[in-house]
Amino acid sequence: MFFQVVNAPYELGSIILTSNKGFGRWADILGEEAIATVTLDRLLLHSYVFSLERASYQMKDW
Repeated sequence: MFFQVVNAPYELGSIILTSNKGFGRWADILGEEAIATVTLDRLLLHSYVFSLERASYQMKDW
């Protein structure tokens, strides 16, 4: 179902997506490598990727 959400506005609109998982983990999350690959293909074409490498503000006191 997530692929359908990503695919619907493909080349027609914009999506803003945040994740705390790297691209390499998406196959584990989505359950299938082929679905993860095609989903990332749709998301990353014409995109800007911002990667923040710092500790979470919510987890600072844990």
